[in-house]
Amino acid sequence: MVRLITLTLFLAFISLVNAQLNMINTPSGDISQGATILVTWSLIGPTTLPGTLEVINKDTQNTTIISNNLDLNTKQLSWLVNVAPGTYNFALNDGSGNKFSGPFTVVIPPAPMPQAGPPQGPPQGAPQASPQGPVPKIPPAKRALPASTTATQPSQYQATSTPKTNAASSTKSGLLSLLGVAVIMIHFA
Repeated sequence: MVRLITLTLFLAFISLVNAQLNMINTPSGDISQGATILVTWSLIGPTTLPGTLEVINKDTQNTTIISNNLDLNTKQLSWLVNVAPGTYNFALNDGSGNKFSGPFTVVIPPAPMPQAGPPQGPPQGAPQASPQGPVPKIPPAKRALPASTTATQPSQYQATSTPKTNAASSTKSGLLSLLGVAVIMIHFA
């Protein structure tokens, strides 16, 4: 009986100490399609198991796998946004079930501004400049940068957690372990 109680306590301790994903951060603001963003998360402790990171379209429930062999200890991943515009959630599975980010929006990147063409001569009928006298030198006009250059910069993140999901997952894992031990105890008693 002492061995069984010791085994029960040992298994309960292992189930609670096992590293688990704490939360996945939600990107703030709109994310442009084709941009590279940094996806981050936090862990309760180190883990040896690989994770799976997915992005889920909230309207269609279509899932796109970003990485299915993810080292969770890095706590970050650069992602080239390769999904259609819409509202999405990240889902990160550490082996104990999916943890979800808050919703974020992927948008079409803004169109680049048209490039300025070469300077054109004076309109027809306009007086020609005379070659007499000094000609003032005017520096060339500065060209505006295309609007799309800002779309490739990573979005800033605002950490948001989903404690309801995280707490339920930890509790569920612990309760299942204890339930398994209780069944074993009843079977051998």
